[in-house]
Amino acid sequence: MSRMSIRNPEWLMDRSRAALGDLPLQAVAATQINLAWTDNSNNETGVKIERKAGAGGTYAQIASVLAGNTSYNNTGCTANTTYYYQVRSYSAVGNSNYCDEVSVATITAPTLTSPASGATGMSLTPSLVWKVSAGATSYSVQVSNASTFATIVWSQAG
Repeated sequence: MSRMSIRNPEWLMDRSRAALGDLPLQAVAATQINLAWTDNSNNETGVKIERKAGAGGTYAQIASVLAGNTSYNNTGCTANTTYYYQVRSYSAVGNSNYCDEVSVATITAPTLTSPASGATGMSLTPSLVWKVSAGATSYSVQVSNASTFATIVWSQAG
């Protein structure tokens, strides 16, 4: 788990570094990264969260949370992609400087190896096999009678 630390732990109106503690990042799924931090300030309006995909990407603000919130779940990420984050506090006076950049890669989505995708005429008790994804702590399996998975006929997590 990567951590972001702040060199200046005080929110100052001269826009020095934000009063945010360590920023641990955790890839919890192929499409989700969770951020959490410690709010060491009492006079910011909120926190702006920016992200870029890959080292050569361009930062864009993806969210802002109000003061007192200490986490953000970044959903809609792409599997097997490294994301970089920078955050800063803001108030009516302006923005603080950015915290140090941190990065984390999403988990690689497992690939079903048997039966083949789109297989028909399967046994009512098929054996499903997939390659293990590094960092995964559990898997969810869904069975549908439509390729869009609009209707789930069976679901199991564990």
